[in-house]
Amino acid sequence: FLDPQLYYSTFEGKIFKHLEEGICYPKNITRRDWRKQTPELMNYLDMHAENSALLSDSLITPGFFIQNLDWHFDYSIDIYEYCYETYAFEKYYLTLLISNNFFHSKSDVDEMIEDLIDNIDHKEGIYFSICHEKTEEKDYEYMDAQNLANILYFIYSLKNAGFDIMVGYTFFNSILFAMLDCEYVASGWFNNIRKFSRDRFEEIESTGRRKKRYASLPLLTYITFDTLNIISETIDIEELLSDCDIDEYMVEDQDTISFVDLEQQYWQALSIFIDKVNLCHSLPQKISFVLSEIAYAKELYNEILNSLSDDRETYNRIKAGSKHLDSWIMAIETFKKRISLI
Repeated sequence: FLDPQLYYSTFEGKIFKHLEEGICYPKNITRRDWRKQTPELMNYLDMHAENSALLSDSLITPGFFIQNLDWHFDYSIDIYEYCYETYAFEKYYLTLLISNNFFHSKSDVDEMIEDLIDNIDHKEGIYFSICHEKTEEKDYEYMDAQNLANILYFIYSLKNAGFDIMVGYTFFNSILFAMLDCEYVASGWFNNIRKFSRDRFEEIESTGRRKKRYASLPLLTYITFDTLNIISETIDIEELLSDCDIDEYMVEDQDTISFVDLEQQYWQALSIFIDKVNLCHSLPQKISFVLSEIAYAKELYNEILNSLSDDRETYNRIKAGSKHLDSWIMAIETFKKRISLI
C-alpha cells in the first residue's frame, strides 16, 4: 500500500522541508482547488495512482486532514469517488485522517458515519488514522476513554456497513481494533512517532540518550528497559516477556539488543496478540479475551505497585505508565453499551 499523504497539503509550510525529497506534495491546498480541479491537485492524483500501481493492486485515495464535518471531509469523499471512476485498481481505500478531538462528540461521530454510508456509492475500504494533539499525559498509550469508545463504535459501524478497515499509525491500542475484524491494525511508524501528529516533522531539541523499550504483552505496555528491570526485582522478568525472538537476550544480555531488534520485537509482539484475538470466533468472545488480558495486566501492575510502597518516585512513575489500562476498560464497556452487547 502507498499512503498518498495529501493531508500534508493543508499543514503548515515549514513541515514540507522535513518530508521526503522527490515527492511533490501539493502545498496550501484550499477549498476551491478541488472545485476547480486545479492542475497541481489533479496532476498529484495521477502521480499517486501511477506510483501506487507500481507497488500494489490497491489504491489508497488521497484525502484531507479532518477536524470537523466540513469541506475537508466532503472533498475526501469526492476524491475517492473520482479515483474509483478514473483509475483501474482491484480495490480502493478512502483516506480518513481525523483529529482525535473530533471523537469527543458522539453526535458528530454519528453524523459522519451516516454521511459515509449514504454518500459513498462504492463501499470498499477505508484507510483510517487518528491525528493526536500535544498532551502532557505521561502514559504514551493513554487515550481519553470517551474518545476511544467512539472510535471503536466508528470502526464497528463502518465495518458493519460493508467497508474493510485499515487502521494506520497505531500503537499498543491496535489490539483493541483487532477485536473489530479490521483488515490491518498495526501499520505505520515505530517508537516515538507511532502516534501520528502534525508536529512530528518539526525540528526539536534532543536531550539525553535514546531509551530502549520492550513491548510487554503480559503488561500490555511498551516499557523502558530501566522500568522493566526495576519491575523484575519483584516479578521474574520471564513472566513479563512476550515470547518473542529476542527474549533470551532480554534475560541474559540486554546490551546486545539493537533498536532494529526492538522494532522487530514490537511488531512481532503485536502479531502474537492479534493472532490470539483472531482465534476467537465472535465479537463477544474477542472482547472477553481482550478484557481478560487487560485484567491480568492490571493484576501484575498491582503486585508490582504493592512492592514499591516505600519508593514513591518509582511507584508514581509505574502507576502513571499503566493508566491506559483503566481507560481501555472504560472505553470497551462504553462501546459494549452502545452496541447493546451484554
